[in-house]
Amino acid sequence: MAERFSIRVGKEELCFSACHFLVLGPESAEPLHGHTYRASVELAGPLNLNGMVADFTWIRPALRNLLQELDHRILLAGQDARLQIHQTGHELEVRLGARRWVFPRSDCLLLPLAATTTELLAQYLAHRFLEVCRAEAGWLPDRLQLELEESPGLSACVTLHPKEEPP
Repeated sequence: MAERFSIRVGKEELCFSACHFLVLGPESAEPLHGHTYRASVELAGPLNLNGMVADFTWIRPALRNLLQELDHRILLAGQDARLQIHQTGHELEVRLGARRWVFPRSDCLLLPLAATTTELLAQYLAHRFLEVCRAEAGWLPDRLQLELEESPGLSACVTLHPKEEPP
């Protein structure tokens, strides 16, 4: 019988609050609104010499640090070609057709995403967490699944299989 192991880390403290809007068309977008997102990560792989998939002691703080980068920020989709984003001084101006927003630059996080959907935010965080696994722990899981909840009962999951992907 083959056995597979995984660990899951998800605590109430693994959250961040941020606002965003989704572009719906060439001149249409949702109103600016916010969520308190909660994240959890599941890592699968063989047991190490200590009988663990990975040590919980570095996973929770590593995920918390990634989430803190997004906390209390305006999340903007830097790869959405429909948005015109310009920085002038300490301000960030965002245009979509006739709509215009001006934000303090320090409050914004321009993400390498086509949209700030929960799915793409989960993907962004999963890839960032994989970088942490590689850099901090010198290790890659067989499978990494990240779940991001935007509000109770509404979440998106992404699963990465890093050992199956070309480097």
